[in-house]
Amino acid sequence: MLHVSGFQPREVSALLNLSVIEEHADDAATLWRMHEHGVRAPLYRLRDLVLLDGRVLAHLDGLRTAGSAGLTFARRGLATEDPGAAFVFAYLAFSVADTDAMGQIVKVAAREPKLTDALVAAMAWLELEDVQQPLRLLRRSEIPDYRRVALAVTAAHRAQSEDIYKAGATDANPRLRARALRAIGETKNLKLEPILRSEMRAAEMSCRFWAAWSMALFGDERAAAVAFESGIDDPALSGFAIEIAMRGGKRSWAQDLIRSLARDPSTLRQAIVAAGALGDPAVVPWLLPILDQPSLARVAAEAIASITGVDLEEAAFKQDAPDDVPEEHEDDSDLRWPSPGGLSDWWQRERHRFTPGQRFIAGVPLSESAALHVLRHGYQRQRRGAAIELARMREDAVLFPTAARGDRQQRRLGR
Repeated sequence: MLHVSGFQPREVSALLNLSVIEEHADDAATLWRMHEHGVRAPLYRLRDLVLLDGRVLAHLDGLRTAGSAGLTFARRGLATEDPGAAFVFAYLAFSVADTDAMGQIVKVAAREPKLTDALVAAMAWLELEDVQQPLRLLRRSEIPDYRRVALAVTAAHRAQSEDIYKAGATDANPRLRARALRAIGETKNLKLEPILRSEMRAAEMSCRFWAAWSMALFGDERAAAVAFESGIDDPALSGFAIEIAMRGGKRSWAQDLIRSLARDPSTLRQAIVAAGALGDPAVVPWLLPILDQPSLARVAAEAIASITGVDLEEAAFKQDAPDDVPEEHEDDSDLRWPSPGGLSDWWQRERHRFTPGQRFIAGVPLSESAALHVLRHGYQRQRRGAAIELARMREDAVLFPTAARGDRQQRRLGR
């Protein structure tokens, strides 16, 4: 019997446009890498992620429609060890439950951390119920990195799996244990607080840090100080350490810490980032003159925006880059060059709206409703801060996943 198109089913595959399939694979990988950059970038909002992620999903759907040919093209990208290619192959492998392909990507990803992250992301983009069976197999594995993948995927979905996180947090493997301690905070598993308190004294720095970070999310101000001390000297953790210290620590301690960091030129940038996270407009007059220092101008402007909500994308607040651009911090590369005069003039007009000593987030006094507003409308870095604030203010709130698929985030926010 002929198919309704006039071709036998076996003939349809011969008619597939292989160049289109290849384009789907390449574009899906490229766009997902843009997503990974965007969720940490200063100029992305949730609406931007929704549009971008919709394009990723469209290409992934094209690959799924192509059947085995789509999986074949996706597999070719693995040889490059590109995270985008690994994400695409993993998404297809788990979405069609191809046992051989799933086993292949797990083995490849376990050897390279950046590919492990891509594998976790792919399984997090799928529905949790669609990956439950492979997650069970990974959790039973004797290989700690496989168990770590399963735990990270479960946490990315913000699933309340107390037994899974408890097993990971008491595992002998430090990397698995650290990821589990972080997951306890992300999912607000309050019953596992005794494990966190114990691990705040762990020999491994990463375990101490994530145990203290999670305790700070639970509302322990002293734990925020432990997290700062444990993570500030680690480049991979210092940003997390500053954020949780300012948003979770005792106010007077946080203010003293900013003063201490500001006195040392080598930690002045950290002081600026910390001031933006704390959100007290009393620091704005200190930040404005720093706008004239090219090496710190952009991070100072972002700190001002984090407190006041001024939109640095407006023409009055940005200018061309200087002729001699100084060596930049990687977190500043996507920021606009600010106009010192424009921001100073704006502050003179608007400063009456900001009460020194009160915490603000993106121009609004800090509250649950303000944090929710920023999660819906703010830039990504502001949204990450708002997620921490909301998790601390509401005992029943998990840490909002600002790096998740855009449409999933919208659903969580009721949009």
